[in-house]
Amino acid sequence: MYFTSFEYWNQITTPVGATGHLGPHDSALPRKLTWQASDATRLMLLGEYEGLVNERRGIDAYTLPEASSKQDAPGVIFGLSMESLVNSDNFFTIKATGYDGRDDYLPYNGPDVPARNDYYDTELWWNNAELTQLGYRRCSPSTARGACSRTGGSSRRLALLQVRRAVRGWEVLRRLLPQRRFSYYDDSTMCDSSEAYFADPSCAVSTDASIYIGFDEYNQHPSSPGWRSSRRTRCGSTA
Repeated sequence: MYFTSFEYWNQITTPVGATGHLGPHDSALPRKLTWQASDATRLMLLGEYEGLVNERRGIDAYTLPEASSKQDAPGVIFGLSMESLVNSDNFFTIKATGYDGRDDYLPYNGPDVPARNDYYDTELWWNNAELTQLGYRRCSPSTARGACSRTGGSSRRLALLQVRRAVRGWEVLRRLLPQRRFSYYDDSTMCDSSEAYFADPSCAVSTDASIYIGFDEYNQHPSSPGWRSSRRTRCGSTA
């Protein structure tokens, strides 16, 4: 016996003060195959593909659409079970299920374009998302179950034996990187107007403006003198 279906949904929400909307949409394609191997044994195979995409993740009153991220999270759910009747009083069931998929947050302007923040005026994030995040998830529990019935006198007792093995879901973060290893914190008050700043942010240079490179702080722009912090953090270590 074979079963399949298809599901698609799309949701649009606009956070308060945001200049754009969130657009998560998901598609699911479940399939199930049942095989009666014998009069006493039945096998069932279940598989489902999900393709979650969330547009403009992280958008709000201080994050423009271009500085938000696209969440791309495809995944596969699978399951296999076997039920077998040993005799009229005993049976056993074995089940294995799991999930495998990605959970990526991708910048709209690619990984080579830095993010910018109008830190000393509007506080808006723009130009690109600050981070590229690539994630991986896996979960694979399994269960073995058996039961037997015993008859004693006028009473009937059911003894249930069950063994479970469960691996809790975890996420392995494969990569978490700032764009080109730096983000600009601009001082747009140095520009003639906000329009001039967004048209050419090179005018937003002052002794207050800064650049964050990775997890380091640079208190300067490329065309402005300043000092560099001696504290560095890379891959969880500090030097």
